[in-house]
Amino acid sequence: GFDFPALTKQITRNGMNAIPIISLISFLFGLVLSINGAYLLSYWGQNHLIADMVGIGFTREFAPVLVGVMLSARSGAAIAAEIGTMEVREEVEAMWTMGMNPAKHLTVPRVLSLALIAPVLSLVSNLVGIAGSFLVSTFGFGVNGNTFIRRLYEAIFLRDIVTGLGKSAVFGIVIGFIGCWFGHSVKGNAEEVGDAATRSVVWSIVLIIVADGIFSTLFYLFNI
Repeated sequence: GFDFPALTKQITRNGMNAIPIISLISFLFGLVLSINGAYLLSYWGQNHLIADMVGIGFTREFAPVLVGVMLSARSGAAIAAEIGTMEVREEVEAMWTMGMNPAKHLTVPRVLSLALIAPVLSLVSNLVGIAGSFLVSTFGFGVNGNTFIRRLYEAIFLRDIVTGLGKSAVFGIVIGFIGCWFGHSVKGNAEEVGDAATRSVVWSIVLIIVADGIFSTLFYLFNI
């Protein structure tokens, strides 16, 4: 049957352990985005529109991409290095010899865990990033707290949240497959393990940006 213990382990490693760093980056990004938004909006006395900008930006764009980049650097590299080390030690070949399918025990749990946990991390990023924006907007730029929350409520629609979570899941699948692909490509010595981890991060980020551009274009064309 399916290797649920391996899936649970990967969800913990790739998801629960990533929450602190995702939260920190999202909080700081929310602060910086709000400060830059206020720099422009203050000319017209429209600082209350920071909530619209940050709310829509995070739910549709920033949270999925931030989570994707962080998971690429954190989990994608780890997956490539781990599987690459197993290839060097011929552990993967030993699994075939014992009648075990490496894809079932190595690839599927890792890819599925990233697909499941990326939307959850994206939600965390949304909440923390908007909280950072709320703090700097209310205490730094004089935006009324109730006004900020009301603008946020009026600006964000369910489709904005759903599209962001959907993108996150796709990014998670991309990161998982790329990490496993470069991990299994290791056939030589330990030096190749480091190269595989590096290539995994680079290609994951590149493909995430490309996929994000495709998603944004399709959402615009179909008015999603």
